[in-house]
Amino acid sequence: MCSTNNNNTSLQALKTRIDLLERKLYNPPDDTIQIDEQLRRARHAVESIHHCYSAQWKWVPSNYYTLTLSQRASILKASKIQQLCKAMLMENKAYKEGVASVDDWTYSRFYLVVVQYTSVISNKKLELAIRTLRKVTEGRLPTIFFEFSVAKEVSTLLGDLGG
Repeated sequence: MCSTNNNNTSLQALKTRIDLLERKLYNPPDDTIQIDEQLRRARHAVESIHHCYSAQWKWVPSNYYTLTLSQRASILKASKIQQLCKAMLMENKAYKEGVASVDDWTYSRFYLVVVQYTSVISNKKLELAIRTLRKVTEGRLPTIFFEFSVAKEVSTLLGDLGG
């Protein structure tokens, strides 16, 4: 019985130490923020997988997306709204199975595009950028294989994809 209590105490002490270390690493603004598996995976992907260590992680209030761009810039300490970015999931409506291998990132059904908040995505420029990922000598695909639009809601996409 005493050994079990010592193990539980040691385990709790270890969990407390891990929590303190993660709070030091992630620097949440208060104790209400939970360091969860999603946050750990996101940071791991950015830093360890993509080797981007210069990213700055910022905590924002829960109403962040209801605020004006100027208010968001202020929270993030950006000097102007042009420094703010958005991510758009774009779908290639002309995508056809079998045209390229599944792991060929120069021809895919979906692309995540990051642009300034104040910018508009040009489908023609996106098409050109994606097409030029593949060299002419590698068999660049013609424009008929590309037709971009903003992807449907995730729940709708999962149904379409059988998920």
